[in-house]
Amino acid sequence: MKRHVASIIVLNALLVWQNCLAAEVSHHKVDVCVYGGTASGVMAALAADKDGANVILVEPSRWLGGMTGGGINHLDWGKGNTVGGSTYKILMEGVKEQPRAHGGHAVQGVGNKEYRERFKKAVEDRGITVIYNHRIGEVHVGDRTIDSPTRKEPIAMNESVAVTNQSNSIRSITLDYAPVDETGCPIPEPEKRNAITVSAKVFIDCSYEGDVLGMSGVSYTWGRESREHYEESLAGVRPSLWVHDIDPYVEPGNPESGLVPFVQDRKVGPLGSADTLSMGYCFRHEFDMSGKGIPISAPTNYDPAEFEVYRRA
Repeated sequence: MKRHVASIIVLNALLVWQNCLAAEVSHHKVDVCVYGGTASGVMAALAADKDGANVILVEPSRWLGGMTGGGINHLDWGKGNTVGGSTYKILMEGVKEQPRAHGGHAVQGVGNKEYRERFKKAVEDRGITVIYNHRIGEVHVGDRTIDSPTRKEPIAMNESVAVTNQSNSIRSITLDYAPVDETGCPIPEPEKRNAITVSAKVFIDCSYEGDVLGMSGVSYTWGRESREHYEESLAGVRPSLWVHDIDPYVEPGNPESGLVPFVQDRKVGPLGSADTLSMGYCFRHEFDMSGKGIPISAPTNYDPAEFEVYRRA
């Protein structure tokens, strides 16, 4: 008798535990899901909401604005008259444009913290739901569930998204809870997998790396199309903004010594032509010069040669 009672207690405990797990998984169903609270992501969410859609905005980090909202103190090149519509109010209100020696303008008077507040206020004023600190874990396309490559060892993308005869529409995405660490960087492993599921009629990928699109298996391209491809007069290769006299060789003046790291020997094509290049980018850090910041130690794989081109610049 005691054994049966104990079994019933254990079974009830398991059922309660499973019910708690099910209750913890939040499920949102909306018209439009925007993944990536970058500046473009915020504007996409605002535009969809303005058109009457029920919108949810997912941002893997702790704030909105992407590079505009974190890491850059001002917009360091451009002209205000190229910004219009809803974007103008957020980016240009209250700023001063200072002409630069090489052309264009530096935008001053508004820092990244204020831009973050502007993006946040814009979505709050529209009542748009924002999910912070959650990143893509799975994409559900037709009857397939595709795991994020960050969840396991890297594999070939065409192996993880083999096309089937089922519908290729994205039905939903599942998000992992992965809050940033004390320095604001994303943690390598999420604290909770499958924390939130978002179903939507339309998914807009505004992440910098195209996380949702890459996992969904859609076709894609990169680089610049030619002017003729879409009949865009300003498409394709454009004139260089600046040309610097930097010796590109490992041994200055000696072509036989080879190029320093990250210098390409590929010639730029004619104006308006296509290429298969992508813009280089990286993390930009803000340094605390007061002595109260976090100490910086050299990484174990530090190679001074990788920074030679910057030293010469």
